[in-house]
Amino acid sequence: MTLRKILLSFFIATALIAVAKDDNTLEKWANNQQTPDYIDGVRIFRPVIKNGKMTFGDFIVLSTHESNDVAFTRALAYTINEMDPETESIETVDYDLHRFVVNRAISSDDGNIYEFAEAVEVDNGVLAFMIPDIVVRYKDKLIFNKKTSFHKFNLEKKEQHRKFVEQFSLLNSRYLEQMANATAYSNIENVKNWEAVKKGKATKGMNYTEVLLTEGKPDNITESDNITKWMYGSTFIIIFTNGIVERIVNF
Repeated sequence: MTLRKILLSFFIATALIAVAKDDNTLEKWANNQQTPDYIDGVRIFRPVIKNGKMTFGDFIVLSTHESNDVAFTRALAYTINEMDPETESIETVDYDLHRFVVNRAISSDDGNIYEFAEAVEVDNGVLAFMIPDIVVRYKDKLIFNKKTSFHKFNLEKKEQHRKFVEQFSLLNSRYLEQMANATAYSNIENVKNWEAVKKGKATKGMNYTEVLLTEGKPDNITESDNITKWMYGSTFIIIFTNGIVERIVNF
């Protein structure tokens, strides 16, 4: 089964709630270790252990009364704007079901790199997420760029593994909080032409948000009077007049 099917099946089966309520979770371990539920005001989402494997999955109640389309658009736009195009990418988007999967790579201040796929769904005022596995790259005594899956961690015996879990939990929780806030406070245009966006190609008449969703973040932006140009490498330029696509120039 592909990663996409695994992640989407997770949502369809409402496994987020089931996993969150599973008694065999890391929550008991976290409580025993006296790890806080909040750090610097951020709610910390720690992993659960099910069938011998560690995964991350939970949900956030959004502080917005916007429609599913608007909240989803803002969450996806936030994700695209925050991505590093060299290491991260949107794997798949389901606009009808308000879901997407993003391949992420986040670094800690001490040089650890966490690589993973994160599935996100926005529905009825709730932002749900699921991460089936994380790979951490780090420096140890013998290997400069050692790579280990969270599934291979021994949390009871190895303090380093517990530190990786706590560090990742904080980094990802901060990111999710910012995404949730973006659903309420992002100042972006709403999508007006969903059919054009679903085709995944920028066309004349689109606004900034619609182009962002279809083509991603531009490499460079220039503005002059009412003309804005979004440049995508040496491939093409999208020219906006008063915020609406007037012309697309392919090289």
